[in-house]
Amino acid sequence: MQIVVKGRNMEITDALREYVERKVRHLERHFGNIMEVQVILSTNKNPSVELNQDVELSALVNGVFMGVEEHDDDMYRAIDEAVDKLDRQVNRYKERIQEKAELKYTQAMSRAEEMLETEEEEEEGGPAQPQQIVKRKSFILKPMFPEDAAIQMDDLGHTFFVFRNAETESINVIYRRQDGNYGLIETM
Repeated sequence: MQIVVKGRNMEITDALREYVERKVRHLERHFGNIMEVQVILSTNKNPSVELNQDVELSALVNGVFMGVEEHDDDMYRAIDEAVDKLDRQVNRYKERIQEKAELKYTQAMSRAEEMLETEEEEEEGGPAQPQQIVKRKSFILKPMFPEDAAIQMDDLGHTFFVFRNAETESINVIYRRQDGNYGLIETM
């Protein structure tokens, strides 16, 4: 995760930068697909403004933009509140992805059961015919992490997915196991 800390109308001290980076790194404990977080800290010099310390957080999470703002009279408290808000957004996003994956899995399983029943009926009805390749597909393998490949597989409604592992650069296959978990086949 890349963290960019910028200051507006203020100088960013090393202590403040370290505090921000430490707090933002906690977001990874829930979801490892946070690519970049941009933090803008600013001070409003107008004496009539009580909450003059502003924090803007924007994050790119799995290709989705998320952003929050927080205002307080203490910069550290504003950072804490902004990170907490973004943490809640990331958690909601992760839960939606998991719910969507579970729904796709149940739909895929019901389709697979229907296909098996159809195949069994066809086998019972006539002589066995030699199996042949009836469909071919070509596609470009994009580098991605196994977690992203699992989400992609579920979104497509497939029971397996071929991808290039972003960490190892090798060709991998992720598949749905009968127990509902995922399996990963890695090539050498």
